[in-house]
Amino acid sequence: IQQQASFTQISELQKMNGILASSSQMMQASSLIDKEVTLTDPNDNSGKNTITGVVSEANINSTGASIVIDGNSYPLDLILNIKNPSTEM
Repeated sequence: IQQQASFTQISELQKMNGILASSSQMMQASSLIDKEVTLTDPNDNSGKNTITGVVSEANINSTGASIVIDGNSYPLDLILNIKNPSTEM
């Protein structure tokens, strides 16, 4: 019984780790809303082309968090550069 309880506890801890990781990724993605980012173009096999745009929203699904630029969704790991929006005085 004790061994079964330990397995259950380990399973619950693994679930909690997954939830915390997802939450952290979502916070990271949402912090990019309204910021200009440059990322690697996922449709370019050479890896030389980039996409630059302002993040309009953040999403999360079974593969992790992503950002949306011009209606297209991109995973966070493609981001190369992040700019704060310029403020006018």
